[in-house]
Amino acid sequence: MQKPLFFFCLGKNVEKHPELFEALKKKGHTVGNHSYSHLNGWKTNCKSYLSDIEKGAFFIPSPLFRPPYGKITPLQYARLIKNYKIIMWTKQFADYSNSFKPPQEKKLNYTPGDILVMHDSDKTVYNTLPLLKNC
Repeated sequence: MQKPLFFFCLGKNVEKHPELFEALKKKGHTVGNHSYSHLNGWKTNCKSYLSDIEKGAFFIPSPLFRPPYGKITPLQYARLIKNYKIIMWTKQFADYSNSFKPPQEKKLNYTPGDILVMHDSDKTVYNTLPLLKNC
């Protein structure tokens, strides 16, 4: 039996594909908010950033939040920590890069407890699917 996974979702994607979001939850996976539109916290004023996260929360009711790009200012963090557990990662695959080549090993190099970042966009699907098959 497959172990449940964590999926940090964008509100705009959940809005477009609510059936996929419901399928994740139905399979027992944990979902978290990744904002509505994937704003960079270092390049966005605090009010706009927090507003985008709350818009995402409308579609993704979860106490978990993963900052897009891992970029969050101290002020944004201080405001968000009141309502969210902020999750970062231990390993990231550059599956979004045009030069990315999925590892050829049968298993990825990770250990239990690692948090892996993989992406689910049209741009990354051909890179991410091979990674998932190796998990």
